[in-house]
Amino acid sequence: MRLACPMRRFASVNGWVIGAPGRQAIIDTGMPGAETAALWQRCEADGRIAGVEAVVCTHMHRDHAGQAPGLVARHGARLFMSAEEHAGLMAVSAAAPAESRAKLGTFLHRLGVPAALIAATEPIDYTMLAPFPAQFTPLDDDMALELGGENWTVLLGGGHSPRAACLLSADEKFLLAGDQVLPGSGPHVTVWAETPEADPLGAYFAFLARLTRLPDSLTVLPGHGAPFTGLAGHAANLDQNHRRRLDRVLAGLEGARSCAEMARLAFSERAAERFGDLLPGMTLALANHLWQAGRLRRHIDDAGVYRFEKIR
Repeated sequence: MRLACPMRRFASVNGWVIGAPGRQAIIDTGMPGAETAALWQRCEADGRIAGVEAVVCTHMHRDHAGQAPGLVARHGARLFMSAEEHAGLMAVSAAAPAESRAKLGTFLHRLGVPAALIAATEPIDYTMLAPFPAQFTPLDDDMALELGGENWTVLLGGGHSPRAACLLSADEKFLLAGDQVLPGSGPHVTVWAETPEADPLGAYFAFLARLTRLPDSLTVLPGHGAPFTGLAGHAANLDQNHRRRLDRVLAGLEGARSCAEMARLAFSERAAERFGDLLPGMTLALANHLWQAGRLRRHIDDAGVYRFEKIR
């Protein structure tokens, strides 16, 4: 069963329920708050959801983990996440708002974002998930799981988040993909304030290569949007799109530039409007990948801003 959970900024979030009532697992849960909680509670009241044994959060973002505390508590279910995603969520949900705001401001300054825009940008609020369940079962790569009466294999990878989980059915007919693979242009790959020197794009390239080896006939059940097939070709297209952005940065970069200045080299006006304050971090994902590959040089200028330039 697919439960479309509302999300104001982007497309609705898919909560997937696998198994028959009495032996079910929930994969991703939607945003925190009363609106999404009411959707789950209506399904429980009419008997479509009952006997939930497991709640799986494919990754830590609040649109996927937002209802996990309530669902775990109401059903006495086991929580499953990768250790890295759980640790990250525990940290941001416990952080004081002033601390999160200061960390984000420092990060955006490093990317060359103007002070007025920094002042208008609020960090993503994870405190409404607190207290997040401390007890969980860690998901490991290639781990075998039985969920909803079916056998699954865990595939872990980075990119959109540090160590997200996908679930591949034992018969290789279905892939519960979270946000690792989405229809259309795919997930955004961003560097976050907590890990400013990370290379999530490198991790995502490695994961996409892994997906191209899976059967093209399987059905992908994504975290947003409708199910789709043709995974291998889609993964190859996502890979090529990211590499085209890298090429545009290298082709257009002149002198030492900040991420805010480099953003329009890689992204269209439409992307800039859609992603807004995420765009500098998305540009840093490109810059960090090229920097760590030895294609760009980075220094920090006197104002404390990252500057990237081509290595001639």
